Amino acid sequence: MRYKPSSNLPDDGKIARKGSTPWERKKALGVAKASPKKKAMAQKMRRNMTETEAILWDCLRQRRLLGYFFSRQRIIRGYIADFYCAELKVVIEVDGGYHTTAEQQQYDKHRDGVFRSCGIETIRVTDKDVKYKLADTIRKLKIKLKQIRKYRALNAVKDELKRLAEQREYPVKPEVFDDHIKRSRDAWAKANPNIGTQYDRREGTAKRNQSKRGISGRRPQQ
Repeated sequence: MRYKPSSNLPDDGKIARKGSTPWERKKALGVAKASPKKKAMAQKMRRNMTETEAILWDCLRQRRLLGYFFSRQRIIRGYIADFYCAELKVVIEVDGGYHTTAEQQQYDKHRDGVFRSCGIETIRVTDKDVKYKLADTIRKLKIKLKQIRKYRALNAVKDELKRLAEQREYPVKPEVFDDHIKRSRDAWAKANPNIGTQYDRREGTAKRNQSKRGISGRRPQQ
C-alpha cells in the first residue's frame, strides 16, 4: 500500500526540529515540560512492559530495525508513546483489545492528532499480530518506515529548493535540483549506512549497462 502523508501535517515537523541543542528539541516536543508524576509513570511502564511490548521491543532495540534508534515509553506533549524514533519522527503503538471500544478509539484519534501537530506519524499494530504474526508485522513495519523515510527526504529537498528560489528570486535551474537530490541521497546514505545499498547497486548496474550499449542505447555489434 502506497504511503500517504497525513493531510494535517502543518509544517512537516518543524515544531519538533526547533532548537539546536537536545534540551531545546525536547522542549519543542514537550518532553522537558513533563511533570514528575508523568516521568515516574513512564519509568514504571518501562519496568513493567506487557508481553507484546517486550516482544516488539526485542526487535526494535539496539537499532535492529533498519538501523534506526527507538526509545520506549517516550513522553510527547503529555502522552506516553510506546516506541518513538526521533530520526524519522515515527511512533509505533501496540494496541490491545480495549482499543476497539468507541471511547478509546476517540482518545487514540485525538492523541494521534497531537502527534501530527509535532510532525510525528503514528503506526499502530495489534497485540495479536505481534504475538502470533511477528515476522509479517516486522515486514510491514519495514515497508512503512522506508516509505516515510523517502517522503521525509523528498520534503527536505523541496524545502531547500524553495528556500533557494526565494533567496535568488528566480526559478532553480535543473542542474541545481540534481545537485541537491544527490546531496540529500548522500546525506541519507551517510546517516544510514545499512540502508540504500540496494538502490546504489541498481544505479551502478544501470550505468554499466548503459556504457556497454553506448550512447544510442543499443548494444555494440561484435
